[in-house]
Amino acid sequence: MSRAPRFIPRGVIPTSEQQAIQCSQHRISLIEANAGAAKTTTLALRIGEALARGLAPQQILGLVFTPEALAVLQQRLIDLGVSPFVVRKLALHTIEGFSRQTLAFWEESAPPSLATLHELKPIAIESLERLSLLYADTEHELDFRTHHVALSQFFQSQLRLKASLGLQSQEDESITEKALIAGVTLTDFLWTQQYEQLRQSPYEGVLFRGPFDGTYDLACALQESPDLLQLLPDYRLVVVDELHDANEASFQILRALLSKDKTYLVAAGDKDQVIYKQLAADASYLHERFAAYFTHLQTYPLSYTYRHGPYLAYAVAAFKKKKVDSALALGTQIHVHQYQESETELAMQPVLNAILLWQKQGGRLDQCAVLLRDEHQSI
Repeated sequence: MSRAPRFIPRGVIPTSEQQAIQCSQHRISLIEANAGAAKTTTLALRIGEALARGLAPQQILGLVFTPEALAVLQQRLIDLGVSPFVVRKLALHTIEGFSRQTLAFWEESAPPSLATLHELKPIAIESLERLSLLYADTEHELDFRTHHVALSQFFQSQLRLKASLGLQSQEDESITEKALIAGVTLTDFLWTQQYEQLRQSPYEGVLFRGPFDGTYDLACALQESPDLLQLLPDYRLVVVDELHDANEASFQILRALLSKDKTYLVAAGDKDQVIYKQLAADASYLHERFAAYFTHLQTYPLSYTYRHGPYLAYAVAAFKKKKVDSALALGTQIHVHQYQESETELAMQPVLNAILLWQKQGGRLDQCAVLLRDEHQSI
Protein backbone atom coordinates (compact mmCIF):
# COMPACT_ATOMS: atom_id res chain seq x y z
CA MET A 1 0.00 0.00 0.00
CA SER A 2 1.65 3.21 -1.15
CA ARG A 3 1.55 6.44 0.78
CA ALA A 4 0.18 9.71 -0.55
CA PRO A 5 3.01 12.06 -1.52
CA ARG A 6 3.81 14.95 0.81
CA PHE A 7 6.18 16.74 -1.53
CA ILE A 8 4.19 18.70 -4.11
CA PRO A 9 6.57 19.72 -6.90
CA ARG A 10 6.45 23.05 -8.65
CA GLY A 11 5.68 23.09 -12.37
CA VAL A 12 5.12 19.37 -12.98
CA ILE A 13 2.39 16.81 -12.34
CA PRO A 14 4.08 13.46 -11.59
CA THR A 15 2.82 10.42 -13.46
CA SER A 16 1.56 7.39 -11.56
CA GLU A 17 4.92 5.72 -12.25
CA GLN A 18 6.79 8.68 -10.77
CA GLN A 19 4.52 8.85 -7.73
CA ALA A 20 5.09 5.16 -7.01
CA ILE A 21 8.86 5.80 -6.95
CA GLN A 22 8.48 9.03 -4.99
CA CYS A 23 6.61 7.19 -2.22
CA SER A 24 8.47 3.87 -2.36
CA GLN A 25 9.07 2.29 1.06
CA HIS A 26 11.30 -0.51 -0.23
CA ARG A 27 14.88 -0.60 0.98
CA ILE A 28 16.29 -1.01 -2.54
CA SER A 29 14.32 0.51 -5.40
CA LEU A 30 15.77 0.07 -8.89
CA ILE A 31 14.26 2.10 -11.72
CA GLU A 32 14.37 0.70 -15.25
CA ALA A 33 13.89 3.77 -17.40
CA ASN A 34 13.62 4.57 -21.07
CA ALA A 35 15.62 7.31 -22.76
CA GLY A 36 14.20 10.74 -21.93
CA ALA A 37 11.88 9.31 -19.26
CA ALA A 38 12.72 11.99 -16.67
CA LYS A 39 15.02 9.85 -14.53
CA THR A 40 16.65 12.85 -12.86
CA THR A 41 13.32 14.56 -12.24
CA THR A 42 11.96 11.38 -10.65
CA LEU A 43 14.99 11.04 -8.36
CA ALA A 44 14.62 14.71 -7.43
CA LEU A 45 11.00 13.96 -6.50
CA ARG A 46 12.22 11.13 -4.25
CA ILE A 47 14.67 13.47 -2.52
CA GLY A 48 11.95 16.09 -2.13
CA GLU A 49 9.66 13.46 -0.58
CA ALA A 50 12.35 12.42 1.90
CA LEU A 51 12.87 16.06 2.92
CA ALA A 52 9.11 16.62 3.25
CA ARG A 53 8.93 13.62 5.60
CA GLY A 54 11.57 15.08 7.89
CA LEU A 55 14.83 13.53 6.75
CA ALA A 56 17.74 15.90 7.35
CA PRO A 57 19.51 17.06 4.14
CA GLN A 58 22.83 15.79 5.50
CA GLN A 59 21.40 12.27 5.65
CA ILE A 60 20.68 12.21 1.91
CA LEU A 61 23.47 11.20 -0.46
CA GLY A 62 23.02 11.81 -4.20
CA LEU A 63 25.53 10.17 -6.53
CA VAL A 64 26.02 10.65 -10.28
CA PHE A 65 28.82 9.75 -12.66
CA THR A 66 29.64 13.06 -14.37
CA PRO A 67 29.92 16.73 -13.31
CA GLU A 68 27.28 17.58 -15.93
CA ALA A 69 24.79 15.14 -14.38
CA LEU A 70 25.53 16.62 -10.96
CA ALA A 71 24.69 20.13 -12.16
CA VAL A 72 21.45 18.86 -13.72
CA LEU A 73 20.37 17.12 -10.48
CA GLN A 74 21.07 20.25 -8.42
CA GLN A 75 19.12 22.44 -10.83
CA ARG A 76 16.23 19.96 -11.08
CA LEU A 77 15.78 20.02 -7.30
CA ILE A 78 15.57 23.81 -7.34
CA ASP A 79 13.19 23.79 -10.32
CA LEU A 80 10.84 21.44 -8.43
CA GLY A 81 10.74 23.77 -5.45
CA VAL A 82 13.47 22.61 -3.08
CA SER A 83 15.11 25.64 -1.48
CA PRO A 84 18.63 26.41 -2.83
CA PHE A 85 19.71 26.67 0.81
CA VAL A 86 18.56 23.07 1.40
CA VAL A 87 20.09 21.86 -1.88
CA ARG A 88 23.48 23.17 -0.74
CA LYS A 89 23.14 21.09 2.44
CA LEU A 90 22.48 17.86 0.53
CA ALA A 91 25.44 15.54 -0.03
CA LEU A 92 25.40 15.59 -3.84
CA HIS A 93 28.54 14.30 -5.56
CA THR A 94 29.95 12.49 -8.51
CA ILE A 95 31.09 9.00 -7.52
CA GLU A 96 34.71 10.11 -7.98
CA GLY A 97 34.19 13.30 -5.96
CA PHE A 98 32.48 11.40 -3.16
CA SER A 99 35.28 8.83 -3.14
CA ARG A 100 38.01 11.44 -2.84
CA GLN A 101 36.14 13.31 -0.13
CA THR A 102 35.64 10.07 1.79
CA LEU A 103 39.30 9.10 1.49
CA ALA A 104 40.23 12.54 2.84
CA PHE A 105 38.56 11.55 6.14
CA TRP A 106 41.05 8.70 6.57
CA GLU A 107 44.25 10.05 5.04
CA GLU A 108 46.58 12.41 6.85
CA SER A 109 46.97 14.52 3.71
CA ALA A 110 45.40 14.43 0.28
CA PRO A 111 47.84 13.14 -2.37
CA PRO A 112 48.35 15.34 -5.44
CA SER A 113 45.94 14.88 -8.33
CA LEU A 114 47.44 14.30 -11.78
CA ALA A 115 44.64 14.82 -14.26
CA THR A 116 46.35 14.72 -17.67
CA LEU A 117 48.18 12.05 -19.63
CA HIS A 118 51.07 14.49 -20.00
CA GLU A 119 51.54 14.48 -16.21
CA LEU A 120 51.17 10.71 -15.97
CA LYS A 121 53.44 9.80 -18.90
CA PRO A 122 56.78 9.84 -16.99
CA ILE A 123 55.33 7.48 -14.35
CA ALA A 124 53.97 5.17 -17.04
CA ILE A 125 57.35 5.00 -18.77
CA GLU A 126 59.16 4.37 -15.48
CA SER A 127 56.78 1.54 -14.62
CA LEU A 128 57.31 0.00 -18.08
CA GLU A 129 61.07 0.15 -17.60
CA ARG A 130 60.67 -1.69 -14.29
CA LEU A 131 58.50 -4.26 -16.04
CA SER A 132 61.05 -4.81 -18.81
CA LEU A 133 63.80 -5.48 -16.24
CA LEU A 134 61.57 -7.78 -14.21
CA TYR A 135 60.47 -9.84 -17.23
CA ALA A 136 63.68 -9.65 -19.28
CA ASP A 137 64.15 -13.41 -19.12
CA THR A 138 60.62 -14.72 -19.31
CA GLU A 139 58.58 -16.98 -21.50
CA HIS A 140 55.84 -14.35 -21.79
CA GLU A 141 55.82 -12.34 -25.02
CA LEU A 142 55.51 -8.74 -23.89
CA ASP A 143 55.45 -5.50 -25.88
CA PHE A 144 57.64 -2.76 -24.36
CA ARG A 145 56.95 0.04 -26.84
CA THR A 146 56.33 3.59 -25.52
CA HIS A 147 55.00 5.40 -28.59
CA HIS A 148 51.81 7.44 -28.38
CA VAL A 149 49.44 4.64 -29.39
CA ALA A 150 50.96 2.20 -26.88
CA LEU A 151 50.71 4.73 -24.06
CA SER A 152 47.12 5.60 -24.98
CA GLN A 153 46.16 1.93 -24.97
CA PHE A 154 47.88 1.43 -21.63
CA PHE A 155 45.95 4.25 -19.96
CA GLN A 156 42.67 2.93 -21.36
CA SER A 157 43.49 -0.58 -20.16
CA GLN A 158 44.52 0.75 -16.76
CA LEU A 159 41.19 2.54 -16.34
CA ARG A 160 39.30 -0.60 -17.31
CA LEU A 161 41.32 -2.81 -14.96
CA LYS A 162 40.71 -0.52 -12.00
CA ALA A 163 37.05 0.11 -12.77
CA SER A 164 36.39 -3.63 -13.04
CA LEU A 165 38.64 -4.40 -10.04
CA GLY A 166 40.41 -6.73 -12.45
CA LEU A 167 43.68 -6.49 -10.53
CA GLN A 168 41.93 -8.12 -7.56
CA SER A 169 41.12 -11.36 -9.40
CA GLN A 170 41.21 -14.77 -7.74
CA GLU A 171 44.63 -16.04 -6.70
CA ASP A 172 44.13 -19.40 -8.42
CA GLU A 173 43.99 -17.71 -11.83
CA SER A 174 47.15 -17.33 -13.88
CA ILE A 175 48.32 -13.89 -14.95
CA THR A 176 47.32 -14.68 -18.52
CA GLU A 177 43.82 -15.69 -17.40
CA LYS A 178 43.45 -12.53 -15.33
CA ALA A 179 44.34 -10.35 -18.32
CA LEU A 180 41.99 -12.30 -20.58
CA ILE A 181 39.07 -11.98 -18.14
CA ALA A 182 39.73 -8.25 -17.77
CA GLY A 183 39.82 -7.78 -21.55
CA VAL A 184 43.33 -6.30 -21.71
CA THR A 185 46.67 -7.46 -23.09
CA LEU A 186 49.10 -9.28 -20.81
CA THR A 187 51.57 -6.41 -21.22
CA ASP A 188 49.02 -3.82 -20.08
CA PHE A 189 47.99 -5.98 -17.12
CA LEU A 190 51.55 -6.39 -15.87
CA TRP A 191 52.34 -2.78 -16.73
CA THR A 192 49.41 -1.62 -14.57
CA GLN A 193 50.66 -3.73 -11.68
CA GLN A 194 54.04 -1.99 -11.84
CA TYR A 195 52.34 1.40 -12.22
CA GLU A 196 50.27 0.77 -9.08
CA GLN A 197 53.40 -0.16 -7.14
CA LEU A 198 54.81 3.26 -8.03
CA ARG A 199 51.53 5.01 -7.18
CA GLN A 200 50.99 3.34 -3.81
CA SER A 201 53.96 3.11 -1.47
CA PRO A 202 53.73 0.48 1.31
CA TYR A 203 55.30 3.06 3.66
CA GLU A 204 53.95 6.43 2.49
CA GLY A 205 50.56 5.38 1.17
CA VAL A 206 49.08 6.79 -2.03
CA LEU A 207 51.57 9.16 -3.68
CA PHE A 208 49.21 10.57 -6.33
CA ARG A 209 45.84 9.96 -7.96
CA GLY A 210 45.00 10.02 -11.64
CA PRO A 211 41.55 10.00 -13.29
CA PHE A 212 39.05 7.80 -11.38
CA ASP A 213 41.71 6.61 -8.94
CA GLY A 214 39.57 7.88 -6.07
CA THR A 215 36.77 5.44 -6.92
CA TYR A 216 39.25 2.59 -7.24
CA ASP A 217 41.06 3.40 -4.00
CA LEU A 218 37.84 3.73 -2.01
CA ALA A 219 36.43 0.46 -3.37
CA CYS A 220 39.66 -1.34 -2.45
CA ALA A 221 39.81 0.27 1.00
CA LEU A 222 36.23 -0.72 1.81
CA GLN A 223 36.86 -4.29 0.68
CA GLU A 224 40.01 -4.58 2.77
CA SER A 225 38.68 -2.69 5.84
CA PRO A 226 34.85 -2.58 5.93
CA ASP A 227 34.97 -0.98 9.40
CA LEU A 228 36.14 2.26 7.77
CA LEU A 229 32.53 2.79 6.70
CA GLN A 230 31.61 3.57 10.31
CA LEU A 231 33.61 6.79 10.02
CA LEU A 232 31.28 8.15 7.33
CA PRO A 233 28.16 10.26 7.91
CA ASP A 234 25.00 8.25 8.60
CA TYR A 235 23.29 8.42 5.21
CA ARG A 236 19.69 7.21 5.38
CA LEU A 237 18.87 7.64 1.68
CA VAL A 238 21.24 7.08 -1.25
CA VAL A 239 20.00 8.22 -4.66
CA VAL A 240 21.94 7.24 -7.80
CA ASP A 241 21.35 8.60 -11.30
CA GLU A 242 22.55 7.01 -14.55
CA LEU A 243 23.08 3.63 -12.86
CA HIS A 244 23.84 2.12 -16.29
CA ASP A 245 27.23 3.87 -16.05
CA ALA A 246 28.12 1.86 -12.93
CA ASN A 247 31.11 -0.48 -12.87
CA GLU A 248 32.39 -2.96 -10.30
CA ALA A 249 34.35 -0.35 -8.32
CA SER A 250 31.36 1.99 -7.96
CA PHE A 251 29.05 -0.97 -7.26
CA GLN A 252 31.24 -2.13 -4.38
CA ILE A 253 31.04 1.37 -2.89
CA LEU A 254 27.23 1.26 -3.10
CA ARG A 255 27.24 -2.22 -1.61
CA ALA A 256 29.32 -0.97 1.33
CA LEU A 257 26.96 1.97 1.90
CA LEU A 258 24.02 -0.45 1.95
CA SER A 259 25.69 -2.61 4.57
CA LYS A 260 24.10 -0.26 7.08
CA ASP A 261 20.62 -1.63 7.75
CA LYS A 262 18.88 1.75 7.88
CA THR A 263 20.24 2.94 4.52
CA TYR A 264 17.79 2.99 1.61
CA LEU A 265 18.71 3.10 -2.09
CA VAL A 266 16.82 4.52 -5.07
CA ALA A 267 18.75 4.19 -8.34
CA ALA A 268 17.77 4.75 -11.96
CA GLY A 269 19.28 3.72 -15.28
CA ASP A 270 18.56 2.64 -18.83
CA LYS A 271 20.10 -0.60 -20.12
CA ASP A 272 20.17 0.85 -23.64
CA GLN A 273 22.27 3.89 -22.68
CA VAL A 274 25.50 2.20 -21.50
CA ILE A 275 28.19 4.44 -23.00
CA TYR A 276 31.18 4.03 -20.65
CA LYS A 277 32.09 0.47 -21.54
CA GLN A 278 35.75 1.48 -21.62
CA LEU A 279 35.31 2.07 -17.87
CA ALA A 280 33.72 -1.38 -17.47
CA ALA A 281 30.18 0.00 -17.28
CA ASP A 282 27.60 -2.74 -17.77
CA ALA A 283 23.81 -3.06 -17.73
CA SER A 284 24.05 -5.90 -15.18
CA TYR A 285 24.45 -3.26 -12.47
CA LEU A 286 20.85 -2.21 -13.10
CA HIS A 287 19.57 -5.37 -11.42
CA GLU A 288 21.56 -8.62 -11.51
CA ARG A 289 24.53 -7.47 -9.41
CA PHE A 290 22.20 -6.14 -6.70
CA ALA A 291 20.14 -9.34 -6.81
CA ALA A 292 23.32 -11.32 -6.14
CA TYR A 293 23.77 -9.64 -2.75
CA PHE A 294 20.34 -8.37 -1.67
CA THR A 295 17.19 -10.48 -1.45
CA HIS A 296 14.51 -7.78 -1.28
CA LEU A 297 14.55 -5.64 -4.42
CA GLN A 298 11.74 -3.68 -5.99
CA THR A 299 11.93 -2.61 -9.61
CA TYR A 300 9.95 0.29 -11.04
CA PRO A 301 9.45 1.29 -14.67
CA LEU A 302 9.70 4.74 -16.20
CA SER A 303 8.20 4.03 -19.58
CA TYR A 304 7.00 7.46 -20.73
CA THR A 305 9.57 9.50 -22.63
CA TYR A 306 9.62 13.30 -22.82
CA ARG A 307 12.26 13.36 -25.54
CA HIS A 308 10.13 12.59 -28.58
CA GLY A 309 6.59 11.89 -29.74
CA PRO A 310 4.68 8.61 -30.01
CA TYR A 311 5.76 7.78 -33.59
CA LEU A 312 9.36 7.29 -32.55
CA ALA A 313 8.31 5.80 -29.18
CA TYR A 314 6.40 2.97 -30.82
CA ALA A 315 9.27 2.35 -33.26
CA VAL A 316 11.71 2.09 -30.37
CA ALA A 317 9.31 -0.19 -28.48
CA ALA A 318 9.13 -2.56 -31.44
CA PHE A 319 12.88 -2.47 -31.96
CA LYS A 320 13.87 -2.94 -28.31
CA LYS A 321 10.92 -5.20 -27.43
CA LYS A 322 9.96 -3.25 -24.34
CA LYS A 323 7.25 -0.79 -23.33
CA VAL A 324 7.94 2.72 -24.58
CA ASP A 325 5.33 5.46 -24.74
CA SER A 326 5.45 9.21 -25.15
CA ALA A 327 4.11 11.87 -22.80
CA LEU A 328 4.27 14.46 -25.59
CA ALA A 329 1.58 15.28 -28.12
CA LEU A 330 4.27 15.65 -30.74
CA GLY A 331 4.54 14.08 -34.16
CA THR A 332 8.25 13.35 -34.19
CA GLN A 333 9.24 12.52 -37.75
CA ILE A 334 11.76 9.82 -38.62
CA HIS A 335 13.91 10.68 -41.62
CA VAL A 336 16.33 8.15 -43.10
CA HIS A 337 19.11 9.56 -45.29
CA GLN A 338 21.16 7.05 -47.24
CA TYR A 339 24.61 7.58 -48.74
CA GLN A 340 27.30 5.45 -50.30
CA GLU A 341 30.63 4.76 -48.62
CA SER A 342 32.34 6.94 -51.23
CA GLU A 343 29.96 9.84 -50.48
CA THR A 344 30.37 10.22 -46.71
CA GLU A 345 30.36 14.02 -47.02
CA LEU A 346 26.68 13.78 -47.99
CA ALA A 347 25.89 12.69 -44.43
CA MET A 348 26.91 16.13 -43.20
CA GLN A 349 24.17 18.14 -44.89
CA PRO A 350 21.11 16.54 -43.21
CA VAL A 351 22.82 16.93 -39.82
CA LEU A 352 23.59 20.58 -40.54
CA ASN A 353 20.02 21.20 -41.72
CA ALA A 354 18.62 19.64 -38.55
CA ILE A 355 20.83 21.84 -36.35
CA LEU A 356 19.88 24.99 -38.25
CA LEU A 357 16.19 24.10 -37.90
CA TRP A 358 16.70 23.50 -34.18
CA GLN A 359 18.21 26.99 -33.82
CA LYS A 360 15.44 28.56 -35.92
CA GLN A 361 12.83 27.04 -33.60
CA GLY A 362 14.53 28.60 -30.56
CA GLY A 363 16.79 25.74 -29.49
CA ARG A 364 20.24 26.42 -28.05
CA LEU A 365 23.37 24.72 -29.36
CA ASP A 366 24.36 23.62 -25.84
CA GLN A 367 21.09 21.63 -25.77
CA CYS A 368 21.94 19.82 -29.00
CA ALA A 369 23.95 16.60 -29.33
CA VAL A 370 25.28 14.89 -32.44
CA LEU A 371 25.90 11.15 -32.06
CA LEU A 372 28.49 9.63 -34.36
CA ARG A 373 28.73 5.94 -35.19
CA ASP A 374 32.47 6.22 -35.85
CA GLU A 375 35.07 8.79 -34.82
CA HIS A 376 36.08 9.51 -38.41
CA GLN A 377 32.61 10.96 -39.05
CA SER A 378 33.56 13.99 -36.94
CA ILE A 379 36.10 15.11 -39.50
